[in-house]
Amino acid sequence: MVGDVESYTSDRSEFNQAVTFLQPKPGNRYSDYKSGDKLAEYGLMGLIGGGAAAVAIKTGLVGGFIAFIIKIFSTLFSSKAIVAVIGFFALLWTRLKNVFSRRNKE
Repeated sequence: MVGDVESYTSDRSEFNQAVTFLQPKPGNRYSDYKSGDKLAEYGLMGLIGGGAAAVAIKTGLVGGFIAFIIKIFSTLFSSKAIVAVIGFFALLWTRLKNVFSRRNKE
């Protein structure tokens, strides 16, 4: 909260009133977590992963990593080989996704 010293009291009361709307609903708090609740686990993992991604982006690690990969691929392979490698990884990803998917096989 940023404001003038003169208006601190009124700003603080407005801030406290606004914060009351940010309270989570019953059943959506961390204290409501039950063991085996997959949705809560995925949400928490998403929060942690998102925080890690934000730190990586802010520090420039992602851009540096992408530039490094592009440099390696451009020096080691011709354009046709890059297309083949990308195609191989796309095929591998599809196969792995099919193996681990939860489709009912009837």
